[in-house]
Amino acid sequence: MASKIIEHPLRTIELTYDELKPFHPFEEEMLDRYTTLHNFVKELCEEYNKVQQSYKEHDDHIKQVIQRFRGIKVRMNHLNEVATAAIGRMSPDAAEVERVISEGKDFKRLLNAFNNEVERLAAESNRMHQIFEPLDDKDERLSEIFQEYKEFRGTFSDNQDNYSLDYTQYGNDEQGFLGSLSDMAGKQSEFIGVCNTVIDRYNFFVEEVEKTFAQWEKCNDMLEMLQLMQVRPYDISMICLN
Repeated sequence: MASKIIEHPLRTIELTYDELKPFHPFEEEMLDRYTTLHNFVKELCEEYNKVQQSYKEHDDHIKQVIQRFRGIKVRMNHLNEVATAAIGRMSPDAAEVERVISEGKDFKRLLNAFNNEVERLAAESNRMHQIFEPLDDKDERLSEIFQEYKEFRGTFSDNQDNYSLDYTQYGNDEQGFLGSLSDMAGKQSEFIGVCNTVIDRYNFFVEEVEKTFAQWEKCNDMLEMLQLMQVRPYDISMICLN
């Protein structure tokens, strides 16, 4: 018996041959399929790691924008309070109205800049989806390749005495490969967990932003009323009373 060791990047493949038997073309094709499986699993694991890292970086960006968003909400709530108080007075102080309007203008500039951040984050989220989606297809393709290999290998099991490969040793090596498949499944589970966490955080953030922008529209309506008060306070008072 002769041994052959293949130092594959995924794992070391160890095979045994009967030197008295010729190496059959069938065996060569089966080993090609076996090596292809190793290649595919190795590439898929590397892609999981790469995309997972991208999602972690995306998550950092989400957290940074969320932190700024909290400050936005605090300022908007304050602006809403002072605008509501000013409108609620029959004769609001002109200086008070001016301060509220000035604060509103500052907040609008802040909100426009923040909206640009939200749009950049949305574009980044779309890119994340684009690099995530193909992995589902590759995972399905791995299942297909593995099934094709198993069907082809069945011929080897049925005619093992006709081939030079040692059947028992080959089976032992396959167990090692199945261990690598199990490791990849664990990696896949970790990958999906990380991606889902990031996706959920982003979706929750988007929902909160939409709610806040709806609140801002009401606040902005009050600011517009205050601007009119600067010109015709009596008329606006009548509008508010009606």
